[in-house]
Amino acid sequence: MSASISYLLARFALFFEPISPRFISFLLRRRLGEWEREGLIAGSKTKIRRIGKFHYRVEVDLDL
Repeated sequence: MSASISYLLARFALFFEPISPRFISFLLRRRLGEWEREGLIAGSKTKIRRIGKFHYRVEVDLDL
């Protein structure tokens, strides 16, 4: 039973892996927006690129 669940979870992760940069970007922008509203930062830009399977380049530009 445990092996079949592990297999299903692995297949599930591989299916959604190509769209994960969008999800990561959404969560990161949401958190940075909260910080901007609280006055901790003046502005921000994020850029996330998929450079390979399970490898991403994340660029964050913060205005303090």
